[in-house]
Amino acid sequence: MEFRYTVRSRSGEAKQGRLEADSREAAARRLRDRGLFVCTLRPVRGEVPLQKQLQSFRRQAALFTRRGNLAWTALFAEQMAVLLSGGMSVHEALRIVGAAGEKETCVRRLCASVEGGASLAEAMRAFPQLFPRECVALVRAGESSGSLDTIFSRLARQLSARHKSREALKSVMLYPVVLLVCCALMLLFLCFFVLPSFESLLLSLHTELPLPTRLLLWCSRTLGAHGLSFFCLLVGLLSAGALLLQKEAVRLQADRFLLALPVFGPFQRYAAWAELNGAFGMLLESGIRLDRALGQLADIPDNHWIQKKLREAEALAAGGLDWQPPLLAVTPQVVLALMRAGEKVGALPEMLREAAELCFVTARNQAKRIEALAQPAAILVVGSLVLLIVLSVALPMLDAMTAISWE
Repeated sequence: MEFRYTVRSRSGEAKQGRLEADSREAAARRLRDRGLFVCTLRPVRGEVPLQKQLQSFRRQAALFTRRGNLAWTALFAEQMAVLLSGGMSVHEALRIVGAAGEKETCVRRLCASVEGGASLAEAMRAFPQLFPRECVALVRAGESSGSLDTIFSRLARQLSARHKSREALKSVMLYPVVLLVCCALMLLFLCFFVLPSFESLLLSLHTELPLPTRLLLWCSRTLGAHGLSFFCLLVGLLSAGALLLQKEAVRLQADRFLLALPVFGPFQRYAAWAELNGAFGMLLESGIRLDRALGQLADIPDNHWIQKKLREAEALAAGGLDWQPPLLAVTPQVVLALMRAGEKVGALPEMLREAAELCFVTARNQAKRIEALAQPAAILVVGSLVLLIVLSVALPMLDAMTAISWE
């Protein structure tokens, strides 16, 4: 199988190329043996077996349900922390958790794997939609150090805080979305039901219709005659856009563009690092190496451009180089300043916790600003539509009344 790679030398020079190997792990091993740090490593499209493509699609589809599973994962970690701190073994705790609660099949499979001789971290790796990579890494560190109950307690607090922050941001962003949907529905209602009833009345006035009236009547007739075609075209465009975003290069540029937007870009950065800082600090506190911690973080954000920069930082940290330059474009300056200060004084996890709280508060405030901007904008759009429709109906009637009065 052929792979396309991007690597960096020990001097920091970036190189690209292709490599033949039996698997992704073998290709990465050959590159590391040459003294290179792997930034990206992907199979050449068209030569990937169908089964591999289906597995990749299922992993991407699992991202849509991972957000809903975050609350369950936090509850699972809390239950395991309580049971393990009481002196129970891992398989006994899994039996109790699996007997009371949802996702019983998953917990029972975890218990069966542990009873079969596998470690809990290995068993959790089979459920990436429930247990992200950083969770598996923390559990592995807890098993090695014999502090699994402490790790689960930390994990429960971190996942619970992440879930609450996401729900709070979703609540703030819900209002603008509802306003936009209501505007679209109102426009469709006016074009399909209101204007056709006035069309015969306006035409019976036998006066020259003004431009706004002619424009709205044309929109109403076009939607009435070709509404289904327009709907199918819209669905086709959305489907084509969704398929296009499956390509890594297109998704990278789209996510990079979103981060560059004036208001929404800073909000995305602060919202992403509100989660990343907390997980980053917890990984480092558990004794996980800096480069491996950065690699675990790359699976958390939805933005692929941030994921790419985190993997580049991982490659630099693995070589003992400065790992912060790749993060300059995707990280708020205040967060980078706190990271540098934490490294200098040897208190990086503590600084990351402070940065997580700061990012969450800033992201929440920026979301409120977006909501405050969206509300008058939506009202302006709705008011403009109503004014246009009123003028379209009233102007021909006024012209007709004026003509009658002159007669």
